[in-house]
Amino acid sequence: IQFAVPRAAVRLRSQYWWRLNAELTAMPSPLKEMMPRAKGDATPKEKKDSARNAKWANFGPYAVDLGPLAPPRIGAIDNRVGANGFFLSAAFERLWFRVFDPAIDEKLPEYPECFEGTSLVVSPVRCSGAACPFQPKRERLDMPPRPPGCAVTDSHKLTAPPNPWLIGSQMGRCLARGCVVFPYGEQAMGQTLFHEWRAHQWLGA
Repeated sequence: IQFAVPRAAVRLRSQYWWRLNAELTAMPSPLKEMMPRAKGDATPKEKKDSARNAKWANFGPYAVDLGPLAPPRIGAIDNRVGANGFFLSAAFERLWFRVFDPAIDEKLPEYPECFEGTSLVVSPVRCSGAACPFQPKRERLDMPPRPPGCAVTDSHKLTAPPNPWLIGSQMGRCLARGCVVFPYGEQAMGQTLFHEWRAHQWLGA
């Protein structure tokens, strides 16, 4: 066990809070071995690129849009457009004791529907204001903060997307091609588990 906290600390957070956070790390992604690889006569670079593509696709689609990138002159150590489930799982691990700190009150997002799995399939959750890692100077001084929400709240006219919204659709939502997959598809489950699941579904029917 790498980390341990009292049971009472875990119970400080509501089940609803836990579920919303769990959804962010539960986006389906393809297994690395299910991704196409370079053929035997490929160059070493082609083989390296295909292996990297398989690994990056396995990280899954972005669950959170982190907003505008910091310019190179700032020298940001971690400068990425979005956070996928793999990244968020690692972040939770490193923030373990902050998550269970009794001095920090539980807070829910402004639009919790964006954290539902059905919404995350359509688009990532947008960061807004101080929740974004970087805020351009013009936005900090005289412009309204970047709008929160997601594609689902946009479609219901509860929010409006920024213009342009670079990762608001399936295009550009991943580190590599092929990361958006069907939750119960063969790419996400693997051949053995997929066929077991199909047989179970057939028997259940």
